[in-house]
Amino acid sequence: MKTVFLKIKDFIGLPLRILLRNDQVITLGFTPLHEDRISVCMQYAQSPILDIGSGEANPFIKNNKIQGVGLDIHPFPGVNVCADAHYLPFLNNSFRTVSFITSFNLMKSPDLVLTEVKRVLCRDGVVLITVTNSFWLKLRLCSPLLGKERSVFTDKTRYGFSEERVERILVQNGFNIIKKIRFFFGVSQLIIATPENG
Repeated sequence: MKTVFLKIKDFIGLPLRILLRNDQVITLGFTPLHEDRISVCMQYAQSPILDIGSGEANPFIKNNKIQGVGLDIHPFPGVNVCADAHYLPFLNNSFRTVSFITSFNLMKSPDLVLTEVKRVLCRDGVVLITVTNSFWLKLRLCSPLLGKERSVFTDKTRYGFSEERVERILVQNGFNIIKKIRFFFGVSQLIIATPENG
């Protein structure tokens, strides 16, 4: 849990936290954005969890010592399952939570991914998707301070699905939006959805 001092410091350093790489943010003593996203998602996650696009070190699952699987298409160190989210290698009704922490916009076919998510999600399960304000994403992409953060991202046009677009895709694929939470001083939003008839 953050101290009041760190919350104030993170607020004052907001522009740097957005524009700099995680290693630079940590060196300056700020909290990396990803840690804030994970902290917010943890409040709504139920085990077992499938974290799609878990990335390097699989922080959502491993840092919180929760029952779950970190899945990524790239064989990053710490990833539990290296697979394509469009064809999930899990049995039906395997997870109570499926999360996309800043990874939903990287899916080539969100409709196909959500069909798979609905299949592996328990009837009373939830989907957690974090979305970052498009203005801040564009600013971050233009930052000369950032350099190449992760070389696997090649299609920069896929960055930053708008909140409205994510909501529309969810509804079109049979999900109900049950809650939307703004966090990180309004820069990010958590969208929580459940399958219809769930």
